[in-house]
Amino acid sequence: MDVLTNLQVEPKLAPLKYRASAALIDFLILWLLSFGMGYFRLTGRTIGKRIVQIKVVKEDYSDIAAATPKKQRIGDLVAKTVVVIG
Repeated sequence: MDVLTNLQVEPKLAPLKYRASAALIDFLILWLLSFGMGYFRLTGRTIGKRIVQIKVVKEDYSDIAAATPKKQRIGDLVAKTVVVIG
Protein backbone atom coordinates (compact mmCIF):
# COMPACT_ATOMS: atom_id res chain seq x y z
CA MET A 1 0.00 0.00 0.00
CA ASP A 2 1.30 3.43 -0.98
CA VAL A 3 1.54 5.90 1.90
CA LEU A 4 0.88 8.89 -0.38
CA THR A 5 -2.36 7.47 -1.81
CA ASN A 6 -4.56 8.69 1.02
CA LEU A 7 -3.16 12.23 1.21
CA GLN A 8 -5.63 14.89 0.21
CA VAL A 9 -3.89 17.89 -1.23
CA GLU A 10 -6.03 20.70 -2.53
CA PRO A 11 -4.69 22.27 -5.71
CA LYS A 12 -3.69 25.92 -5.55
CA LEU A 13 -6.24 28.12 -7.33
CA ALA A 14 -4.83 30.16 -10.21
CA PRO A 15 -4.79 33.90 -9.51
CA LEU A 16 -6.74 36.23 -11.79
CA LYS A 17 -3.56 37.55 -13.44
CA TYR A 18 -2.68 34.04 -14.66
CA ARG A 19 -6.19 33.42 -16.00
CA ALA A 20 -6.25 36.85 -17.69
CA SER A 21 -2.82 36.23 -19.20
CA ALA A 22 -3.95 32.88 -20.61
CA ALA A 23 -7.10 34.47 -22.05
CA LEU A 24 -5.04 37.26 -23.65
CA ILE A 25 -2.64 34.76 -25.21
CA ASP A 26 -5.57 32.71 -26.55
CA PHE A 27 -7.16 35.87 -27.95
CA LEU A 28 -3.95 36.96 -29.67
CA ILE A 29 -3.43 33.54 -31.23
CA LEU A 30 -7.01 33.45 -32.51
CA TRP A 31 -6.74 37.03 -33.77
CA LEU A 32 -3.53 36.26 -35.65
CA LEU A 33 -5.09 33.15 -37.19
CA SER A 34 -8.20 35.09 -38.20
CA PHE A 35 -6.16 37.94 -39.64
CA GLY A 36 -3.96 35.50 -41.52
CA MET A 37 -6.93 33.63 -42.94
CA GLY A 38 -8.54 36.88 -44.08
CA TYR A 39 -5.31 38.17 -45.57
CA PHE A 40 -4.54 34.99 -47.47
CA ARG A 41 -8.17 34.65 -48.62
CA LEU A 42 -7.93 38.14 -50.15
CA THR A 43 -4.65 37.43 -51.88
CA GLY A 44 -5.56 33.88 -52.90
CA ARG A 45 -2.27 32.57 -51.56
CA THR A 46 -1.69 30.32 -48.60
CA ILE A 47 1.53 30.33 -46.59
CA GLY A 48 2.75 27.27 -48.49
CA LYS A 49 2.01 28.89 -51.85
CA ARG A 50 3.87 32.01 -50.76
CA ILE A 51 6.92 30.00 -49.68
CA VAL A 52 7.19 28.11 -52.98
CA GLN A 53 6.10 31.22 -54.90
CA ILE A 54 3.01 29.89 -56.68
CA LYS A 55 -0.52 31.26 -56.88
CA VAL A 56 -3.91 30.31 -58.29
CA VAL A 57 -5.03 32.24 -61.37
CA LYS A 58 -7.85 31.98 -63.89
CA GLU A 59 -7.43 29.96 -67.07
CA ASP A 60 -6.56 33.16 -68.96
CA TYR A 61 -3.78 33.78 -66.35
CA SER A 62 -5.53 36.81 -64.83
CA ASP A 63 -5.76 37.21 -61.06
CA ILE A 64 -8.72 35.76 -59.22
CA ALA A 65 -11.10 38.38 -57.76
CA ALA A 66 -11.46 37.79 -54.02
CA ALA A 67 -14.90 39.35 -53.77
CA THR A 68 -17.87 40.43 -55.81
CA PRO A 69 -18.76 44.12 -56.24
CA LYS A 70 -20.97 43.71 -53.14
CA LYS A 71 -18.01 42.17 -51.24
CA GLN A 72 -19.73 38.81 -50.87
CA ARG A 73 -17.87 35.69 -49.79
CA ILE A 74 -18.60 32.27 -51.25
CA GLY A 75 -20.82 31.56 -48.24
CA ASP A 76 -22.73 34.79 -48.89
CA LEU A 77 -23.22 33.88 -52.53
CA VAL A 78 -24.52 30.43 -51.63
CA ALA A 79 -26.86 31.83 -48.98
CA LYS A 80 -27.75 34.80 -51.21
CA THR A 81 -26.87 37.26 -48.44
CA VAL A 82 -24.92 40.50 -48.10
CA VAL A 83 -23.41 42.13 -45.03
CA VAL A 84 -24.76 45.60 -44.16
CA ILE A 85 -24.26 48.10 -41.35
CA GLY A 86 -27.01 48.68 -38.90
